[in-house]
Amino acid sequence: MAATMSGSEGSTSAHPGGNSLASFKRAVLLSRLEIGARQRVRSLVCDALSTPPVERSDAEVERVFLYVAQQQLGRLEGCSNELLRAICGRLTLVRLQPFHKLFSSGDPGDACYIVVDGTLEEVQDKDGPGKETTARSVSTGECFGDIEGLTGVRRSLGIRCAADECLLARLSCADFVELQKAEREREIEVARSFLTSLHQLRRMPHDA
Repeated sequence: MAATMSGSEGSTSAHPGGNSLASFKRAVLLSRLEIGARQRVRSLVCDALSTPPVERSDAEVERVFLYVAQQQLGRLEGCSNELLRAICGRLTLVRLQPFHKLFSSGDPGDACYIVVDGTLEEVQDKDGPGKETTARSVSTGECFGDIEGLTGVRRSLGIRCAADECLLARLSCADFVELQKAEREREIEVARSFLTSLHQLRRMPHDA
């Protein structure tokens, strides 16, 4: 298979400071400057994403959130922190082998992806099937496939892995729609509760 999705086995590898969210936050800040810190952060994030979503701990979700919030998220940029945390609880890890395709032009848009590690190429058909040209590269920290993947329309471009294995965080369109709906319902409930409290306050007798 071109891509493999991890979720059935959680990693038990030991990483220095890996059990502390405080140390992980420091590592995220250092990762902007140090190559070694960047590699450590990505490894810890992949460990968290390897845990099936239903088994992922709050600490693992927070670890993924702290990493994802620093990336270029495309259409996910406008998400509230609460929604983004919920999304991080649903992300799954995809390993894409060198030169293999993740999807092709014309495929249904069913998910978007964040590149945790590696480089991919956006490709488009030119002068018939099998004759592809590279549109642009997509590298670590970028989100792709979000326009089609979050709306369900067909892919306009294909994506393939470059020379080295790529590690991707995948968000399905179905999960995104479900989480968005849940957030809207929470917002409506908060607004309803506020208006109810305000109405009750206005009905209270004022001191003479």
